[in-house]
Amino acid sequence: ETTTTTGTTVVPTPTAPLATAFEDLGLPEALLRGILAQGFTQPTPVQAAAMPALLRGDDVVAEAPSGSGKTLAFAVPGLAAVDVAVNAPQVLVVAPTGVLAQQTALVCEALAQHMQPRPRIFAATAGARLPSAAGGRLQPQVIVATPMKLLDLCGLLPDGRGASQRSGGAAALSVQHVRVCVLDEADEFLDKPEFTEQ
Repeated sequence: ETTTTTGTTVVPTPTAPLATAFEDLGLPEALLRGILAQGFTQPTPVQAAAMPALLRGDDVVAEAPSGSGKTLAFAVPGLAAVDVAVNAPQVLVVAPTGVLAQQTALVCEALAQHMQPRPRIFAATAGARLPSAAGGRLQPQVIVATPMKLLDLCGLLPDGRGASQRSGGAAALSVQHVRVCVLDEADEFLDKPEFTEQ
């Protein structure tokens, strides 16, 4: 566990000194260009500690103050994990609110702007429907969802209903190819009773 003067905690503890430049983190070139295009010049403590572990595929628990760069810390390694040849969701970010889910999806879109081909990113919030590109055959590869919308898309609502089901009753979304799963603002899920059932 690493704690800095900014209150950042990352588990597992980094085994090497923290990088002081994004170029030192071993990021794919396209994502590095996306970061720099957004005006970021050096990683924050949570980014420098979490990104290498996430890029290795380690499980990470990161706690840091608001505005410390946690979204970038998980979004970049998540995007790096996407195999654009796989037509299925591979990164799943669960956010407590629709507004946060939409903001996170926009951050992912901006970071992925130099990736070729670009991963398909979808904000799954109330009222959103899966994109129907190529007659519905192309699945999003990065999904940022609220808990209830995720349950809806996977056909797992408690009463058996699912507005987002394909014809024949199959779930509209499968998570069997997910490689990266993020609980953003996880404390919100633990603190609020409405998320307990979900």
